[in-house]
Amino acid sequence: MVKRVKFGNLKIQKLNRVALPNSLLENLDLSEGDDVEVFLDVEKEEMIIKKSRTRK
Repeated sequence: MVKRVKFGNLKIQKLNRVALPNSLLENLDLSEGDDVEVFLDVEKEEMIIKKSRTRK
């Protein structure tokens, strides 16, 4: 089972934004306006972006 999939290297843009690749959004069935949850794993220094369970 695959635990990690890399979607390339991203740069932090103006206003501290990161544009997520379309392939990542498609894999999570996300589109503009959808809610996501962002977590920080302090020990691993990793950020986790998760599809939010709450729907509009």
